[in-house]
Amino acid sequence: MRVQINNEFRDYSEALFFGLNMRQLIFSALACGAAVDSYFLLKEHFSLETLSWLCILIASPFAALGFVKYNGMNAEQIVWAWIKCDILMPYELKFRSEPEAKDLALALEMFTEGSLNTFAQNTNVDAGHRLLKIGSSLVPFENKFPHNSLYGLMSTKFGET
Repeated sequence: MRVQINNEFRDYSEALFFGLNMRQLIFSALACGAAVDSYFLLKEHFSLETLSWLCILIASPFAALGFVKYNGMNAEQIVWAWIKCDILMPYELKFRSEPEAKDLALALEMFTEGSLNTFAQNTNVDAGHRLLKIGSSLVPFENKFPHNSLYGLMSTKFGET
């Protein structure tokens, strides 16, 4: 029996209204508020068709912010990270060569480009489905470590497998 679990359980969200979570619902309400405010502020200056397009253009960034996710961060977290990195604490990274890094690169060159580069080649093996050889047994697994079968093999006495 196999129980399916989401790969990233932190992405779970409860749908509240029209399938939107709380964050998306708040940003959608902000988008509606921005559209209504812009309509009443600009209705004397533009025709109805132009005004409707302006309301859509003004409201769309607010609506999109509810759905934005980049590197596991929400839109507010992205903006805060940008403010911290570029405005509050700007820091220029400069390249400095270190002798330890040069020694490490020279030591690893044999495994990446030299005579021991056997495992540095492309493969046609599907990364999600593999077989693990434990003793004389082959144990299949896919993207998860086979805890139950490995524990069963480890807890048996030698020669019982």
